[in-house]
Amino acid sequence: MGELPAWIEGQGLAAAPEPDGALGCHTTARVEAGVARFEAHHVERLQRDAQALGFRTPPAEGILAAFRELGGAAFGKAAGIVRIDLQAHPPKLVARARALRPDRVTWRALSFGEPHPGPGRFAGVKLSAEPVLDAARARLAKTDADEILLADRAGFWVEGARSALLFENASGQQSTPHPKRGGVRSIALAVLGEHLPDLRFGDLPTASIFDARAVVALNAVRGARALTSLDGKPLGSGGPGLAERLNEILSSS
Repeated sequence: MGELPAWIEGQGLAAAPEPDGALGCHTTARVEAGVARFEAHHVERLQRDAQALGFRTPPAEGILAAFRELGGAAFGKAAGIVRIDLQAHPPKLVARARALRPDRVTWRALSFGEPHPGPGRFAGVKLSAEPVLDAARARLAKTDADEILLADRAGFWVEGARSALLFENASGQQSTPHPKRGGVRSIALAVLGEHLPDLRFGDLPTASIFDARAVVALNAVRGARALTSLDGKPLGSGGPGLAERLNEILSSS
C-alpha cells in the first residue's frame, strides 16, 4: 500500500499536513467500508473535548464525512484506522489514515518510569499532543511489548499509553481507574459500561496489579486485550477469558 491520503475540512482529500504540536484533541477509529466503529461515541468525544478546550464545536456531519470519505479512499471496503484531529489554528478537522496491522491476541506490557501527568486542566480530554504519553508511546515503539502502563505520583495505575485498563479481583469484582486520576475518557470503556452495571471506579496501587485475577487493556480500535505480563512478570491467568467476554459485548454493540 502506498502513501495514504488525508482529509482536511473544507478541502476533502488532500496531502497530510505535518502535526504542529499545538493544543488540540483527537479521536481514532476502526473504519470499515467508510463507517467508523462506535461512530456516535467518536462524534460525542470530539464535540465534548472541543468544548472543554474552548474550541468551536465541530459538526457531526463533518466528522462522519471524514470517516466516510477518507476511509473509503484509503481502504475501500476493507478495515483501516482513521484518526481525526481538531486543531485550533486555523480551526479545522484534519484526518489521517493508517493501516490496521495484525496484533497479538494477548498483550505483554511494560511500566513507564515517568509518572502520569494526572488530570491537569483538561481532565479526560484526548489531547493531540501530551508530552508524557507521547514519550511513553515512543518508548513502546522501540520494544517488543504491546502496551506501556502509567501510574501517577501517588502510586496508582491510571491508564496505558494506548488503552484504558480494567481489573478483576479474586472475587470477580471488576473495576477501572477513577477518572480523578486523569486518564483519557475511553470509548471502549463507555460502551462496556452500558452493559456492565457492576463495573466500579477504583484505585489500584501499582504492586497490587499482580494480585488481580485479570488485567485487560481496552481500546476502541483493537477491542479488549488481556495483559498477561508486566515487566516480564506474569499477570492474572483470568485475563484471556475476561477479554473474550468483553470482546463479545463490544462486537455486538
